[in-house]
Amino acid sequence: MFKQGDKVVFDQDGPQAEIQFGPVVSATKQESFVVKWLTGSLVGRSSIVHAAQLDPLPRFKVGQEVKFVYDTDVMHVVAGPFPSDGDNLWVVKDEQGDHYSSAEEFMTPVVE
Repeated sequence: MFKQGDKVVFDQDGPQAEIQFGPVVSATKQESFVVKWLTGSLVGRSSIVHAAQLDPLPRFKVGQEVKFVYDTDVMHVVAGPFPSDGDNLWVVKDEQGDHYSSAEEFMTPVVE
């Protein structure tokens, strides 16, 4: 699931954290992780959080410029991520206003 150093988000749109340790399995077979909070009211503190409350931090943000690994055209992320089999899908828009969907693995951020 997660490993030390992974960035996660709490309850889909809550504060962001970094995995410090885990998983720890309780007597009731529930997995938990020790996280260090990166945003929110607990910044810098550590907590134990149930794995079910954590999601991977999305690789991209709406509004971010990206390129496809097989193309040089700059696209703009307009929606996502949407869970799919094995990878997240994103909706992107090109300079002409046409929309496309793409798996995360085929996208790279534009670095200025």
